[in-house]
Amino acid sequence: MQRKPRSSSETTTSSTSSTSSATSTTSWDLLMPTSPPLTRTHSCPNPTPTPQAPLSPAIANLEQISRYCVTVTNAHFPSPTSLLAYITPHISPSWAADFDGFPAETSFPRHFYLHLHIMRSNPEYSASVLNVTTIADEAEGWADVMMLLEVKGRPRGTRRQTLVVLRWKRGWEGQWKWVHLSSMRGIGSIFGEVAGAE
Repeated sequence: MQRKPRSSSETTTSSTSSTSSATSTTSWDLLMPTSPPLTRTHSCPNPTPTPQAPLSPAIANLEQISRYCVTVTNAHFPSPTSLLAYITPHISPSWAADFDGFPAETSFPRHFYLHLHIMRSNPEYSASVLNVTTIADEAEGWADVMMLLEVKGRPRGTRRQTLVVLRWKRGWEGQWKWVHLSSMRGIGSIFGEVAGAE
């Protein structure tokens, strides 16, 4: 099926670790292997210069919020109330989640506290961001922040990669709201069977 040409207002970015090259495979490449190459910007120094599509302040803020929601899990939510107070203003009334391993949910607080319970039941559980790709069309008022995560410790002694997508939409008043959360969990591995595992 032929892809619709991108509008000039569409922004695509990617952030990878400093060890990644400009031709490394991203989560978008894995999902859409036949799509045209995307312009990428890297948040870490890269030895090979690549074309850059700078983020607008609004989209950069969405990416920052999305990253925060994931990376804060490494601290196992030391202050759940503070985190809820931070993220709640960004949640759409129609927010919904289709998160692998969790029941479908339309209440962010319920999803949040279920996640909190699971983390506290699995002390070794942690999630680290390997790659972030943000695709946005500000003229149409939407943005997808896609994060490739490495998740460890659920169950104990395992690690896997998980793709998480946060969908944002801009309302008529101009405010961006988080409307949907989805994930696709990869195949888990025992620590000792993963190349380079400690």
